[in-house]
Amino acid sequence: MSELVDLYDRNQNKAGKVTNVKRRGKNGETVLKPVFLLPINHVSNYVEIEIKLNLDGDFVGAEVINKEKTIMPVTIESAARTSGIRPRPVDDKFQYIARDYNQLQEVLEAKREPGEHKDKPYKQDGDFDEYLQQLTDFFEFGRL
Repeated sequence: MSELVDLYDRNQNKAGKVTNVKRRGKNGETVLKPVFLLPINHVSNYVEIEIKLNLDGDFVGAEVINKEKTIMPVTIESAARTSGIRPRPVDDKFQYIARDYNQLQEVLEAKREPGEHKDKPYKQDGDFDEYLQQLTDFFEFGRL
């Protein structure tokens, strides 16, 4: 374990910086694949939509992002979440950041054709409240 810590420490100046590395693609062709060393307390995840806010927290716009990995901060609890309410600080899935997520799911399910794939229902309450409280704590007290 200490060797891994030493290795990370020697390369921490590269954390969060994307480097393109040549890899062999599915059909044998050479492709460039972005790789990066994650900063401590961060994970990478695919993000579908980027929401833009101004400094006052007002909605400025949104943009669809296609299959790009984004580096995002996590808490110890949110990095290891498998069940329960464990929001990530700043950004997360719609079920956490959308106050009306359950109502949206009900509307979408009602519009689906018979036999069409149905999303697994999401039943937990309190996701948005936990996310908002954590975000408030982060900005007011600088802690997670």
